[in-house]
Amino acid sequence: MGDSSDDTAKKVQEYKDTLIKKAEELIIKGFPEKIVKLNDLLATPEFAERNFTDVYQVSEGLFGY
Repeated sequence: MGDSSDDTAKKVQEYKDTLIKKAEELIIKGFPEKIVKLNDLLATPEFAERNFTDVYQVSEGLFGY
């Protein structure tokens, strides 16, 4: 009976370790890469010259601000 609970605890710990590793990789590498890509996109003429008041007005209607 002890073997089964030890095995389960080991599997849970392995899962937690894997999840932590994936989360750290996302925070350290994934998010910064996305931020750079979004900043590059916002620097394109399509976004750099856009008046975003129309976007605000749409959200105003959707969310009641």
